[in-house]
Amino acid sequence: MKIYLKDTVQIVHGHNSSRIKNQKNEIYNVDDMVVDLNSMYCLSNLKNDDSKETKGRTKVGQIMFNLNTYQAAVVSEQNTSKIIDQNFVQIEIKSKSLDAIYLCYMLNESNAIKRQENAFSQGVVVRRMAPNNILSLSLPDIDIRRQKLIGRIYALKIHESFLRENREKMFNSLMNQVLQNSIEEKENK
Repeated sequence: MKIYLKDTVQIVHGHNSSRIKNQKNEIYNVDDMVVDLNSMYCLSNLKNDDSKETKGRTKVGQIMFNLNTYQAAVVSEQNTSKIIDQNFVQIEIKSKSLDAIYLCYMLNESNAIKRQENAFSQGVVVRRMAPNNILSLSLPDIDIRRQKLIGRIYALKIHESFLRENREKMFNSLMNQVLQNSIEEKENK
């Protein structure tokens, strides 16, 4: 059995970037998405806070989907209240039967979703999905406890990969410094 996103989510389109003036630091971008992806492991018990209207701005717990890279991430506290530009769509879950991090996993990693995204993509040079096509995507119908487990494992996998990359960068930097120091020592003698 499948569930269609049109039955469980609603989307908010981003603003045309040419109409956004003098707010460069307040615009949600790809770097913010990377931070959000790496921060998903520490998000738990996400609840939509409907107390404050934030149309066109990011909100903790909502999903941002990049229309160019087809990547999704749950917005972290660090990136709340940023303006959404036209390269992103904000996905708001309206059903308690769908977990946000599980949905990110499916959008980012699922081969079945990738096939659907490719079918909906438009463009010759830069392939891009139309925002409304997101609602046509279908997911396997899995109970919420299993979704939360899959989402938790996925978030931990991303964080572990992030830590491994940072450790490798620091190791390479240290080794380069040691090599540079030994060259300088040799020249000074």
